[in-house]
Amino acid sequence: MKLREIGFADEAACIADVTQLAKGCRAGGKWSLPQACWHLTFPIEKSLADPGIAQPTPEQRKMQGFIDQVIASGWPAGAPAPEAMIPPRDPGPNTAETLIASLRRLQATTLPRVNAFVFGPLDTAKFRRFALIHAAHHLSFFEPV
Repeated sequence: MKLREIGFADEAACIADVTQLAKGCRAGGKWSLPQACWHLTFPIEKSLADPGIAQPTPEQRKMQGFIDQVIASGWPAGAPAPEAMIPPRDPGPNTAETLIASLRRLQATTLPRVNAFVFGPLDTAKFRRFALIHAAHHLSFFEPV
């Protein structure tokens, strides 16, 4: 299966795609749709849970360079997932709904900064862009039927 060429202008566009895929899709990658949804939900929930520290550590600042690279050039092929974000074999039946709820929380947040998981404190607008590029990468492996 050829990957879909998709991008999301905002959370609403991503929600619409997840909603469509949840009705039925063909997978073209290693993960099922529930696994991909679990994986995409994880960093959003972690980032919205705690605003965290005001300044990134030197290690986080270095990691933030990856975000800048992704925003500038797209998701790099073969980038490994952090171990904590590798989905379980069976993440459960409601992962699409959980991802949609997380995207709605991200869309509604008024926080100027989030604590973006391994990346540390980050402007919310930059995190949104990164999260949507991340979602487009993983959801491109699924084709609605």
